[in-house]
Amino acid sequence: MAALLLFIACSRDELIARVNEHELFQSDLNAAMRAYGLNYKNKAEIQKFVNDWCQSMAMADELDANFKNLSQENKIRTDLFLGELAEYALTENKLLQKIDTVVTEEQLKTYYESHAEEFTLQDFIIKVLFLKISKKAPVIEKVKTAFLLKNDKDIAKIESYAKLYAEDFYFDDENWVFFTKIRNKIPIKGVDKDNMVLNRTKTYYTDDEYVYFINILDYKVKDDVSPLDFVRVQVKDRILINRMNEKREKIQTQLNLEIKNKHAIEIFL
Repeated sequence: MAALLLFIACSRDELIARVNEHELFQSDLNAAMRAYGLNYKNKAEIQKFVNDWCQSMAMADELDANFKNLSQENKIRTDLFLGELAEYALTENKLLQKIDTVVTEEQLKTYYESHAEEFTLQDFIIKVLFLKISKKAPVIEKVKTAFLLKNDKDIAKIESYAKLYAEDFYFDDENWVFFTKIRNKIPIKGVDKDNMVLNRTKTYYTDDEYVYFINILDYKVKDDVSPLDFVRVQVKDRILINRMNEKREKIQTQLNLEIKNKHAIEIFL
């Protein structure tokens, strides 16, 4: 942070702080705080940033006044850092303009199939019906039959009942969910979790206040490869990261060439 604070440009607007010959203006303050993800409308954050800026300016001048060699070395390091920062900013700006963020289904499948070992499951995933109902809810006995989902009418009955009386409800027979996400909702002890999944448990549990219904429709075992649908977002992210890294390298090479040709650079060796 000190490096950026030392080199805030001085725009001709409201002066916020001054340390010797250094001046901090409102536009510089706003821009610098945005760069650090700070809220330039928050008084406490503004005060802290201004105090840090003043401290940095004073430290820089103190170093310059008492240790010329160290001050010179520090300025050289800061200039190099600013150059690296500028190169990064220019490269990322061009990258965002040129990168293709569309990932086709074929690209997803190809990457997934060639990197399947990277998507090993660390927990069971399941397709499941889960229902949490107060013991005071009406006609719970009907739920004890319908939650088995023996036909389409049962699904409609459960969904209608859940809208009216459920404290918690989850049902998705197309998408996968981690078993622990559902298991943690049920206050039971001494139950073998592996068997609970592997047997495709269809049962209910009770405590003092609630009845918990669970119907495991399907599962994938731990250490198996995650289905593509379950890791689709991860696969897409990896494809885009790889694509951006490859594109970034090409842009950086081209950018360095453009900069050398555009600016008067002389080397006397």
